[in-house]
Amino acid sequence: WTARIAIVATIDVGGMAALLVGGFGARLSPADVHAVATRRVQAKLDAASRARMKPAGVREAENVQEGPTKTHVDLALNAKEIRAAALVLLWKAAQGTVRISVEEADRLEAWTRSDEETLNKLAKDVARMGLVKAMLPTAGARFGSNDEAIACLAVAALAAHQAKASLRLADAVAALSAETLRASIETANVEEPTSSATGFRAYIDGSKRVKTVRKGSLLGHVRGVVMAERVHAALKDATYCLEQSIKTELVDAAEDGIAVACACTSVIAPAIAAFDCSLERLNAIGNGTAVEDRRSVTIPPSSSFEAARMASDAAHALAIALAKEGASAYRLLRSEARAAEQAEEARLKEGKKPKKKKAQGSDLGKGTALFYNYLDNCTTNLGMESMNLNNGGPKLVDAQFPLELVLDVMDARLSQELTAIQTLLESNQGRRKPKIPKGTRDFMPEQMAIREKAFAKIVAVFKRHGAVCIDTPVFELRETLMGKYGEDSKLIYDLADQGGEILSLRYDLTVPFARYVALHNAGNIKRYHIARVYRRDNPAMNRGRFREFFQCDFDIAGSYATMVPDAEVLKVIVEILSDLEIGDFVIKLNHRKLLDACMEIAGVPAQKFRTICSAIDKLDKSPWPEVKLEMTEQKGLPDAVADRVGEFVQFQGKPFELLELLEGSSSPFAGHESSSTTFQELRLLFNYLEAMGALDRIHFDLSLARGLDYYTGVIYEAVFCGESQVGSIAAGGRYDNLVGMFSGKDVPAVGVSLGIERVFAIKEEQERKKAQAEGIKVRSNETEVLVASIGSGLLTERMKIAGELWEAGIKAEFGFKPNPKMGDQLNFCLDNYIPFMVLVGETELQDSVIKIKNLSEREESTVPRKEMVAALRQLLGKSAEETVPVMCA
Repeated sequence: WTARIAIVATIDVGGMAALLVGGFGARLSPADVHAVATRRVQAKLDAASRARMKPAGVREAENVQEGPTKTHVDLALNAKEIRAAALVLLWKAAQGTVRISVEEADRLEAWTRSDEETLNKLAKDVARMGLVKAMLPTAGARFGSNDEAIACLAVAALAAHQAKASLRLADAVAALSAETLRASIETANVEEPTSSATGFRAYIDGSKRVKTVRKGSLLGHVRGVVMAERVHAALKDATYCLEQSIKTELVDAAEDGIAVACACTSVIAPAIAAFDCSLERLNAIGNGTAVEDRRSVTIPPSSSFEAARMASDAAHALAIALAKEGASAYRLLRSEARAAEQAEEARLKEGKKPKKKKAQGSDLGKGTALFYNYLDNCTTNLGMESMNLNNGGPKLVDAQFPLELVLDVMDARLSQELTAIQTLLESNQGRRKPKIPKGTRDFMPEQMAIREKAFAKIVAVFKRHGAVCIDTPVFELRETLMGKYGEDSKLIYDLADQGGEILSLRYDLTVPFARYVALHNAGNIKRYHIARVYRRDNPAMNRGRFREFFQCDFDIAGSYATMVPDAEVLKVIVEILSDLEIGDFVIKLNHRKLLDACMEIAGVPAQKFRTICSAIDKLDKSPWPEVKLEMTEQKGLPDAVADRVGEFVQFQGKPFELLELLEGSSSPFAGHESSSTTFQELRLLFNYLEAMGALDRIHFDLSLARGLDYYTGVIYEAVFCGESQVGSIAAGGRYDNLVGMFSGKDVPAVGVSLGIERVFAIKEEQERKKAQAEGIKVRSNETEVLVASIGSGLLTERMKIAGELWEAGIKAEFGFKPNPKMGDQLNFCLDNYIPFMVLVGETELQDSVIKIKNLSEREESTVPRKEMVAALRQLLGKSAEETVPVMCA
C-alpha cells in the first residue's frame, strides 16, 4: 500500500508500515482508509501537525461554544469501521478542521492499531454514548454533535474502496460466466454505457464460445450477461463520484456529510443491479442459492449514516456474489475440460487416432483465458504448496481448497493480477493509442504547408507547358494492371471481390492513363495527374519509400516528330527539380532498345531479356556481385554471359562523349544494325535538350534498366545528389505499345512520374535545418490580417470586418474568443507570423474608423472604415514579398 501524493507510507513503526497523516498537499484516499482499517498499515500523525496541537490542559480550558444538537442516530460500528473513523478524525485534526490535543491524537493513533477484542468493547460504548465521546472522553463540547458525519465518512470510504475493487473483478467474472454459459452478447450494448466502456468486452474479445448460440449450449440469452456492460459502467461512474465526495468532505470544516450521503445513495442502485446480474448468472450456472440475497434495503435511506451503511452492504454483497460466481463458473469450465480429456482417453483406448490437442482455454476470449489460467494456477499448481491467504488466513494445501478465498476482492494478489490483465488488454484494444499502417504517414500542418507549395510549383510547370489535368479511379480492374510491371506485379495490392469484379489498387498513374486514352479515344493529349498510388513493398521511411504515396505524372500521347515530346518531358523534369530547389540532381538516361542490344550481344537468351533487365535495375541499391549472383543462381544465366553483361553496364558518362565512344569502330555495338538507329535517335534527343538548355543535367548510363515491361524507347531516372540520399525522385520513359494493349491500336506516348514523397523528405530536411539556423518555424497558414478588438462585446463587429475582408479576397481571421485580451491577440499574430492587425474598439466604432497595425514595420495608422479594404490591399501589395515570405522571421 502506498499513500497518495504527499503522504509518506513506508516508514516502519513497531514492525508495521505506517501511513503518515498530514503534511503540505497531502491527500487521503478510500484505499488508505481501508489499509488502516484492516491493519495493513497504521496511522501516524506527522510532526508538523503534531507541533500545532496544544497539550490537553490548555485545550480543555478553551471556551468553545457547542454546535447545534442533532437527532441521535444509533451507530453500530464494527472494529474495522472504528479504525476507519479514528483515521478520519486524525486526518481532520491534521487538516485543522477539528481541534484535539496531543494526547487525544495519540489516543486516535492507538485506536487505529487496536485489535478486534478491544474495539468490539469500544463499539458498545459508541452505540451507547456516541462515537467521539467514546473514543475521546476528554473532547467534551469541542466536537459538537458530528458523530454521524464522521461515521458516515469512515463507512463510505470503506464502501467506495470495496465497490472499486469489486468493479475490477466484475468484468472478469461476468466474462467467465458468459464463456461458461456460451451466452449471446449481441444485445449487450443496446444502450451506450453511462461512462467509458468497461473491460467486459475486452475480456471476451476473440472468444469462440460467446456471441453465437451453439447446439447444446446451456443458454443463449442471459440478462445478467446482456446487462453487465451497462450496469458495470453505471457503478463505475457512481463509485468515482463517491470517491470525489469523500476527498472533498475530508478537508471540509462543515462536516455535515450530506454530499457523501448523496453519493452513497447513488452507489446503492447500481451496486444492487450488479448484484442482480451476478445472481442471475449464478442461477443460470446452477449455484444461485448459495448466495445470500442482500437486496432487501429501503431507498431512500433515512440518514447519512444509513446511506453509507447501505452502500457498504450492497458493495459487500456484490463482492460475495462475484466470488461465488467466479468460482462456480471456473469449476464448470474446468469440469467441461476434464470431461473432454476423459472422452479423449476413451477414444485412445478404443484404438482411435488422437484428436489434435488444443491449448487449454484456447476457445476463450483473450482476457477470459488469462483470468481462467490464473484461477487454474491457484487450484492446480499451488494446490500442493502452502498458500497463505489474506495475511494470516488459513493455509490451504489441498487442491480442492475454497476458490472463493482466492476471489476475495480485497486480496492484494488478485488485485495485482486483474490490473495486469487489464493493462495487457488495453494495450491491445482500440482504446490504445492509434497506430498508423506500416509504410504510411500523417502530415502535420507545417508539412502540408511545404507540400502545398511544392504542388503549386509543380502544377505551374505543367501548365506552363500547356498540359491539362485528368483524374482516374484509385482502383482498377485487376486485368488492367496485370502484365504491365514485370516482376513488380507482385507489389500490386489486390482488393476483395466486390460485385463480381476483381479489383486492385493502382500501382502507378501511367497504366490508368493508357486505359483512359484507349477508352476515351483521346488522340493527341498532353496531360498531368497528381494522385495517390499504392505498392506492397518493404517501406524505407528514412529514404522516402512508402506503401502509399503521391505521384505527379506528366505524359504526352499521340503522333509527333521523333524525340520532340521526349525532349520536352525531360525539360519538364529539369524545370520542376530546379524550381523545387532541392539541391543538385542528375537525370540518368538510357534507351530500352540499346539495353536489349546489350543483352543480345552479351548472349542473353531472348526469353530472359526482361528478367535480366530487372536484375540490372537493382544496381542502384545493390553492388554488382550481388546482382550477378541473382543472374546466375536465381535466373540461370551462365557466368561468362553475366560477366559480359557486367562490361556493358559499366558504360556511363556525358551524353555526347559516351555516344561518340559507343558509335566508334572499336565499340561492342559496332556492326549492330538496331543499335545504329538507336544512336541516331539519341543524338537527335541530345541536340534538342541542348537547344532547350537541359543537356547539362543528363547522364548517359547503360546500367539504367527500368524494370517495367511497357517501356519501348528512351528511359530516364532523376536522382538527388546530396547528403540525404533518398533514391530516385523522378522516372519515366517512352511506352508506344501500352495503349494498344487496351484498344488494339498503338498510340505512342512518353512521360515522367515524380515521386513527390521523396521530394518532401528532402524539402522537410532543408526547412528543418533552415528553421534551426534562423530560429524560426515553417508557417502553416497564409493569414494576412487578424481582426482584433479593444474592449468587450465586439465579437459580431469583428465578424463583420472579417466578412468584408473575405469578400475582398484578403485572407483574414477574427478569433473565436468573445472578449480576447489584446496581449493574447498580439501573441497570436506573432506566433503565426500574421503581418497585419485590424483593431476596432468603441472609440473606432463611434468615429467610423479602424486602426491598421503593421507588425513587421511596427507602425500603426488610422484609416476610415470605408477605405479599410483599399488600404490593406495597398499594404499587402507593397509588402507581399518582404512581409509574408514562405519562412517568416
